[in-house]
Amino acid sequence: MIFERASAVKIRGMRFLASLKSPFSRLAVAAIALTLTAGCEVGSPPPADGSTSVAEIQGAGHRSPLEGQEIEVAGVVTGHLPAAGGRDGGVWIESPTPDDNLATSEGLFLLTDERPAIGRLVTTRGQVVEVERRRGSTVTALQVSASAGASAFELGGELELPPPQRLGAGGREIPATSVDADPGSFDPASDARDLYESLEGMRVVVNDPVLVGPTSRHGDIAVVADGGRGAGARSARDGVMVSEDDPQPERMVVSSWRMGRMPAFDVGTRFPGPIEGILDFDFGAYRMLPTGLPDPDRASRRVDVAGESTRLFGDETAMTVASFNVLNLHPRSGSDKMQRLARTVVDSLGAPDIVGLQEIQDDSGPEDDGTTTSARTLAALADAVVEAGGPRYEALWLDPVDGADGGAPGANIRNAFLYDPARVQPIRRGSGGRANDRSPRIEGRGAAVSISPLPARLLGPAFDREGPGAHRSATRKPLIGGFRFAGRDVYVIVVHLRSKRADDALFGDEQPPQRRSEPQRIEQARAVHSLVARWLDAAPDLPVIVLGDFNEVPGRAPLQELEEGGVLTNLMDRLPADERYSFNFQGVSQLLDHVFVSPALAADGVAAIDAVHVASDRAADDQPSDHDPLIARFELGR
Repeated sequence: MIFERASAVKIRGMRFLASLKSPFSRLAVAAIALTLTAGCEVGSPPPADGSTSVAEIQGAGHRSPLEGQEIEVAGVVTGHLPAAGGRDGGVWIESPTPDDNLATSEGLFLLTDERPAIGRLVTTRGQVVEVERRRGSTVTALQVSASAGASAFELGGELELPPPQRLGAGGREIPATSVDADPGSFDPASDARDLYESLEGMRVVVNDPVLVGPTSRHGDIAVVADGGRGAGARSARDGVMVSEDDPQPERMVVSSWRMGRMPAFDVGTRFPGPIEGILDFDFGAYRMLPTGLPDPDRASRRVDVAGESTRLFGDETAMTVASFNVLNLHPRSGSDKMQRLARTVVDSLGAPDIVGLQEIQDDSGPEDDGTTTSARTLAALADAVVEAGGPRYEALWLDPVDGADGGAPGANIRNAFLYDPARVQPIRRGSGGRANDRSPRIEGRGAAVSISPLPARLLGPAFDREGPGAHRSATRKPLIGGFRFAGRDVYVIVVHLRSKRADDALFGDEQPPQRRSEPQRIEQARAVHSLVARWLDAAPDLPVIVLGDFNEVPGRAPLQELEEGGVLTNLMDRLPADERYSFNFQGVSQLLDHVFVSPALAADGVAAIDAVHVASDRAADDQPSDHDPLIARFELGR
């Protein structure tokens, strides 16, 4: 069930826990330190003499106008936040006598080891600070002053908790498309970032929530209010989809990471009542820390997100090629993960002829012991595919230089191929060792490159740490392989472009957010484009496929670089608009994985494409990976 409570309801302690019907809800709420208990007896507000109001401390802006000052403040305690993960805990208070300025929050976080009772009126002193959180997040707080052996709080009576502020219809409407159009001004009516800041630390409520971000590994979900009314473009499974013009700022992240284990919920889940909690700011996103965790037994779903499978299969004249980011796979990932991945390859993708894999780790996983080979990792996955009823795949990869390719430290993440030798045969020419620096060579109209697999260094320095530009990072190197099917040679390039980890968060203090990693992705895309263009200059009919995790959404410069001059065509553009996604981040369904093809494969009737949504809409506990796989079918034997 959804933990529902109006501020006037008079229930306390064990009477409240006993009222919960679900045993899970009783257990979860009992373990949650952030318990917003209503039903306190009505008392009198504190005298104003000598105190600074919460609204004055918060001010109409993203940083307190009183930062660094020592002040006294009074308010009613609305919640406790336990210390966790090396971060300080504390309590929230809210003013019992709010002003009439909607631009100033009435809630404040107090950094303190003490835990006055929920509903207790307190007065305290301390220094106004901006607490640094993750990814450019700061929260206005009071560093409570405490004397040895004495309480830092003067306790007053008990008050009813202030009513929560409604987000959405009938309350504070969230701007639909603007995060912060004018960072130089503070306008909660127009900019979502400013609206959320004006509610920082306050109790808020979302009515008729629809889940658009599944339960993550960190215990987050994301919802939109009012059954999704007014939300932007929607996916086929009730998610919200990002675009250049609409970052979907109306989604609300709901986080339980300091409170208890969030149940496993999929995209499209609907709850029978509101979600209520305190609005916090962390990891670059405003997020609600909820009063109670939703009850999975009372949730419903309009669309089933489990069990999707493709309708694209190979035959004597058609070859199938898939792309799959398998989320840091190594031999110690566990049999459950291996089996899920294998079942996805066999049952959901129909055992493609070639699978281009991203995020394959070395055989010791994240242990930094000098291991670079991934033979055991890929053998374990191939064995799991056989156990799932699939073919006996063989693997093709190149070992990276130890510690030179980015990703998890010590893991030596690389791209790899699995291929079905009964269907396709790899083209092996020369050595593709990592130290080989020969240039690719086109030999006759058959357009066979001189080496396969091709060393990534032939693409230049775009994937290395060294080179021009700030924020440059070593990145997983592309893997370039040739395969023969139905008498034709096809060249496949698996890429995993530079991640967005260095970019500013959407709601972070740096506005507008800087895409610091994008220049390197542009350079990487340009290098791949240049290589393919050279091949096509010598052999215009050469079949080339470039696929993988591009860490970029449609319309951005890196993808435009690949299509420059008609060298490559993005097959994902052929999907229905509500199917163009492969990843979900903080409640936004977005397309980061792509399949590009050369003109020979882009012709009418040759290629078909499918995004198989088995991961991004599902709770982390039920995902085979965090990316949806893609599969394409190519008619080559005509």
